[in-house]
Amino acid sequence: VSRLRGLQTYVYASSRPPSVPEAAVNPDTAASYFDLIAYYKGATILNQLNMALGEKNFSKGLQVYLETFKYKNANMSQLWTILDDTTEFSNTQNFSVNEFMSTWTLQMNLPVVSVEYADPKTLVMSQKRFVLKNPQTNDKPSPYSYQWYVPIQRRMYTITEDKQVNELENIMDRLWLQPDTSLIVDFPETNKTPVLVMNTNGDGYYITRYSYDLWTSILNLLKANITNLNSREKQVLLSDTDFLVRSGYYPVTYQQELLETLQKDGDYNVLNLVYSQISFIYNILAWDDRYTNKAEKWLKTWKPRVENLSKRLTRNPPPSYEDRLTNALVFKWCNQFEIQKCTEMSNDMWSNRTTIIPDYKATVYGNVLKAKGKDQWNKFLDEYNKTSSEAERGILEKTLANTDDEDLIKSYVRLCAEGDGVIQKSDSLYIMGRTIATSSPLAANISIEYFLDNFRDIMATFSGLQLARADYVERIVSVANAAQLSRIRSEVGDVYLDQYPDVRSSYENGMSQAVIRSAWVEAHATAILAGVE
Repeated sequence: VSRLRGLQTYVYASSRPPSVPEAAVNPDTAASYFDLIAYYKGATILNQLNMALGEKNFSKGLQVYLETFKYKNANMSQLWTILDDTTEFSNTQNFSVNEFMSTWTLQMNLPVVSVEYADPKTLVMSQKRFVLKNPQTNDKPSPYSYQWYVPIQRRMYTITEDKQVNELENIMDRLWLQPDTSLIVDFPETNKTPVLVMNTNGDGYYITRYSYDLWTSILNLLKANITNLNSREKQVLLSDTDFLVRSGYYPVTYQQELLETLQKDGDYNVLNLVYSQISFIYNILAWDDRYTNKAEKWLKTWKPRVENLSKRLTRNPPPSYEDRLTNALVFKWCNQFEIQKCTEMSNDMWSNRTTIIPDYKATVYGNVLKAKGKDQWNKFLDEYNKTSSEAERGILEKTLANTDDEDLIKSYVRLCAEGDGVIQKSDSLYIMGRTIATSSPLAANISIEYFLDNFRDIMATFSGLQLARADYVERIVSVANAAQLSRIRSEVGDVYLDQYPDVRSSYENGMSQAVIRSAWVEAHATAILAGVE
């Protein structure tokens, strides 16, 4: 999750490096640097450092660092120096930990590593900056020219004629793709053409772009048996493919074929990504009036696949936590497609609420709200006010947004915007941005209109919640259509934004997401909807 969120917050030209020189930090705006980039990018690059050094070496270095600077102030470069000394890293490489990590902390974005055949027995790897650009965003220079020290892990397989898979090498030692150079990798001796899988276990913070031949071999590996890759590798493949399609490196057919192959996977994290991407494709098509009807029909093409998954559902929760999560995801999608078995299960559980499987609650509540309307919405709001369970409140927050009643959505937005009214102030902006604005095209339009009409009041009401304000602004702006973006630029971007530096980066990220989403529709709608009548 951390890697994916890091990618989502860090691939835009409007981003920033995760570390900022001390001299550049204004005490009045220092809090603005404790944002999603700091949290998610910071976590992912430290995880990558742990992989590059080895867990024992990394832990040893951290212990020395903490002991050396306990009760004192310390900075980032001192950590790199200690890690270098304790692991003797620079003695085994031609660069230091500080040089390695500076390319990740002092410049923004991340590399896309392209892998292709140099000849039948040799691969060549090269890197390039990966960025999703809004044409209206000015590019920013980098002290390292957008080149990185990239630690490479990989695995290799062969597939026999009868589709038996043999692991040729599980290579956990690191190769290094260094700035401004290519990396040549020789295949082991074999009479079969090996299959290469990059970024083993997903610890590397880069995107892999495979050549067509390499991509096809991985897809065949999965088609032979989807368990040939582990969960983390499949998650990386899904997320990388999604971003490569958005950026134009891959055709959307790559993503379609991968989703169709992995939609039968039983792993929760893989299935969650599969259906998140299906939802993304559906939503950006459905929110464009030209494609709304066809998008609905395209979504229904997935019904037989979901119906097949419903066979795993039972009225008693499975014992393992992961199976419970997987079943909850399948139950949600089965109900979205109105599959009879799941509708009956939902109705039965609601008739005796004590029998509702906790993981199914959100779906059951949503079904009831759709069936009963405003009266039930008010009852759920009353329950939200009375419950002391954080888990129940989280379910009800999503349920209250799951309506196509315009007046109810407006009421929900106003309740959140009050700040410490019915909805707790600390939750309000996250609900408005993450839950309401992304729940439907109708809710997005209402949320954007409210944002435009009340921007200054919202900033004032939630003045002490900089991280939440930034997250809210990014989410709202990111769901705007072309006409709304024009209004946002003139009524918010040029008028007020300089007064709120803590949200500027998030505003620009949201603007980039909206522009790129529109470009995605223009580039891929025809291919996605081909054959849909």
